[in-house]
Amino acid sequence: LLKRVAADAEAMGFSATFACEFEFFMFKESAETLREKGFQGLHSLTPGMFGYSVLRSSQKSDYFNDLFTLLEDYRIPLEGLHTETGPGVYEAAIQYTNILEAADRAVLFKAAVKEIASKHGVMASFMAKWNAELPGCSGHIHQSLWKDGQNLFADNKDGSNMSPLFK
Repeated sequence: LLKRVAADAEAMGFSATFACEFEFFMFKESAETLREKGFQGLHSLTPGMFGYSVLRSSQKSDYFNDLFTLLEDYRIPLEGLHTETGPGVYEAAIQYTNILEAADRAVLFKAAVKEIASKHGVMASFMAKWNAELPGCSGHIHQSLWKDGQNLFADNKDGSNMSPLFK
């Protein structure tokens, strides 16, 4: 379906650029420890509510360095990776690209993050909410629509820089 929509848009002279951001939880756990604990009392990779903390990511630098390096090997370049508000919550922004490549990157990203985490003795989870007392996670899709070298969603004359098409 996505291939058909992309081909239809291209036939009309449009090109769609997309990027995904994912928020996810990181735990000092394995499949075995989760099962042994009855999936209760999970230990987050980082404590507290420290959104955008540089320190929290540097505390497990081997893992985070591998995320950037190995994801690049998977052809999933990151524009950013940082903590979000909540214990063990991180957000990764995948670099923008055409719509089909963006979709492939999004699917591969989740599997790759889980594999790389496991290599470092931690567990990544993309579930929306694991604890009713803590913030949840989500994802974001960024998109732009182009034709003849122009971003059809942008309008510098508008106070919010939004074109009528975007509005």
